[in-house]
Amino acid sequence: MPYIATAGEIKTKPTQHSVKELREIGIQPDILLCRMDRELPDDEKRKIALFCNVEENAVIGCYDSDSIYKVPGMLHAQGIDSIIAEQLQLELPEADLSEWNRIIDAIEHPTQEVNIAMVGKYVDLTESYKSLSEALQHAVSIHTHSHVNIIYIDSEDIERDGPDALKDMDAILVPGGFGKRGVEGKIKAVRFARENNIPYLGICPGMQIALIEYARDVACRAPTPPSLIWIPTIRSLP
Repeated sequence: MPYIATAGEIKTKPTQHSVKELREIGIQPDILLCRMDRELPDDEKRKIALFCNVEENAVIGCYDSDSIYKVPGMLHAQGIDSIIAEQLQLELPEADLSEWNRIIDAIEHPTQEVNIAMVGKYVDLTESYKSLSEALQHAVSIHTHSHVNIIYIDSEDIERDGPDALKDMDAILVPGGFGKRGVEGKIKAVRFARENNIPYLGICPGMQIALIEYARDVACRAPTPPSLIWIPTIRSLP
């Protein structure tokens, strides 16, 4: 639902027209979730309910949130779960959101900070690594009560200037990437992580690069190359 700043009002016409189009093809909604960046006033709820032929309590505001984990509580506070259970004729106990609340508390009240280097070659376009960045934020923040600082480092910079930029990192992640550009810098990052006992995670080519680094700097230089793969003896069953 758009908010027109110059007029200082929320426009409900787009919602009304959308529901009208649905009803013309035989779809009558039971609940309307209204996406918007601010709270939906009661008078606007009444207007939408009247013109869209839904109950007023079934007009639910789904507002912008700084964390996706806050959305279930937001919708629960407006009674959406009770409406769905009633529509499906289900008798269910009151929703227990204690686990969700613990997740939100872990995100909002971290007890420590963690610096994680993301070494790649698309770091000027950080959206390229959006899924990995979100996974780190969710997994590390929630399970360790840590605030995660993701530092994007161009692997070509490491290739040219060395791995000094990784000195203050608590962990290093090398994501995927196509082509040979920047690979030598990623290999240097892997070597720095191994020699300085820094936790390392390689995603797709990032793990392959870790094997390349180990093969170059450890296996091939050892007097007797260590075995990288253990194959057990296969015995015949009686």
